[in-house]
Amino acid sequence: MSIDSLGLDSTQNSQQTPKAEKSYLGRQMNQTIGCLGDVGQVVLPLGAGVQALFYRDYRGFFLLALATAVNQVCIEGLKKVTNITRPSGGRGSFPSGHTAAAFLGAGFIACRYGMSQMPWTVFIYALFATFVGASRVATNNHWVSDTVGGCLLALTICVICVPRQMV
Repeated sequence: MSIDSLGLDSTQNSQQTPKAEKSYLGRQMNQTIGCLGDVGQVVLPLGAGVQALFYRDYRGFFLLALATAVNQVCIEGLKKVTNITRPSGGRGSFPSGHTAAAFLGAGFIACRYGMSQMPWTVFIYALFATFVGASRVATNNHWVSDTVGGCLLALTICVICVPRQMV
């Protein structure tokens, strides 16, 4: 009788344990990234609205609400028309609604107040919106093309619906 047949080989057991831990840690990391992406899709447009109200830009706040409604209608329409399968197997992959919502907040700040007046704010919003898009791909909810489509849709809507405002 050999050590291998008894299952007492220490190298075999030590190789299996890290694999199981990695899998658990990977799942935890995936859940955390997904959760942050979910939060980002709400926080970025909400933050843009709060910023508009802080500057007493009530027209801008209304335009953000209008752009959000247009964005949502376009997202739902495109999801029904394209009916692309998600990497995880579900339907309605294109475009990414989370990414579109996040970039709507970033696009609003960029279009309404501009890079010249708020360069760091625009940069931070864009960075977090990019993270939201990356989180959707990392959690296997969307293809890269879905997140790029959501980003471009939101930015296009911002350019059309949100005129520049001097602060």
